[in-house]
Amino acid sequence: MARRKKAVAGLISELSAQLNIAKDPNILVFTPLGGLGPIDIVTLNMSTGEYTAYDVKSKNYRKQDYI
Repeated sequence: MARRKKAVAGLISELSAQLNIAKDPNILVFTPLGGLGPIDIVTLNMSTGEYTAYDVKSKNYRKQDYI
């Protein structure tokens, strides 16, 4: 069951990152076809032609000094 919670948390993190990036109308957001791979999101800026690759991570609460 813990593995499923990690997968859901990771998927939520990726989707929220995609939504935040897609707010800019000049940026196109691409995701891997099968959902697998070392890169989670690739963006293309239509005005500059620049592309950026993102590897999205979820927040880790296991540290003892977390505030």
